Amino acid sequence: MRKVVFFAAVTASLSLTAPPAQASGSVVALALQSGSQSGSQGSNTSYPGIPPRDPAVEAHNRGKSLVSRKIGCKKCVHSGGVKDAVVARTVADQVRGGEFDLKDNERQLVLFYLTKRFGI
Repeated sequence: MRKVVFFAAVTASLSLTAPPAQASGSVVALALQSGSQSGSQGSNTSYPGIPPRDPAVEAHNRGKSLVSRKIGCKKCVHSGGVKDAVVARTVADQVRGGEFDLKDNERQLVLFYLTKRFGI
């Protein structure tokens, strides 16, 4: 009998604290069930629990990816990768000189990454 009373008390206390979470979940569920919404979302859409994207972090990540794919690959000039400031300065000078097959925006991303990562 005590277990039943305790269980009822716990579920009652949970139901008192749960409505805000349930309310947001039901809003999402209603929004998903609604057929009146268009399929596109704006770029400024913010979802609870997901922080907005930081442009500096994205530029850093894209620059790092470009360095590994187009400058530090196995068949590239710097096959060992860019691991220190001396090599980073050399690579930055080569990027500025147009020695790599990079578009203008890719050049800027690589230079941004090298500057932030190695302080050149």
